[in-house]
Amino acid sequence: MDIFKQEPKFNWVCPFCNHSATITYETFFRDYLLLERDNIHGKLILIAVFIICPNEKCRKYKFSVGLFKAQYNTSNREYIKGQYINDWNLIPQSEAKPLPDYIPKAIIDDYKETCLIKDLSP
Repeated sequence: MDIFKQEPKFNWVCPFCNHSATITYETFFRDYLLLERDNIHGKLILIAVFIICPNEKCRKYKFSVGLFKAQYNTSNREYIKGQYINDWNLIPQSEAKPLPDYIPKAIIDDYKETCLIKDLSP
């Protein structure tokens, strides 16, 4: 799922509490930032996305950003998302799932570290 173009209503699983939910406008926020300053890539668009867990016992949020080349749309005279450059999961930093308390801390730490670097490994 491309959360940078996704519109609410969509199904989602919270990375903190593992709760399945349907995300709506009440729990979804997306905003755009246009970089018009001269740089190697030209004009850029940064898209920030917050998804808030609707589970009352959790209410934590996922925060991600995506970077794209900005493309000028002549029909409505504004910049839109163009070619993908990169994206980052900032909160939580990885796709690690919550693990039960009976698993030893050393194993949990190794699992979390593996999840953090999995996309960096060749």
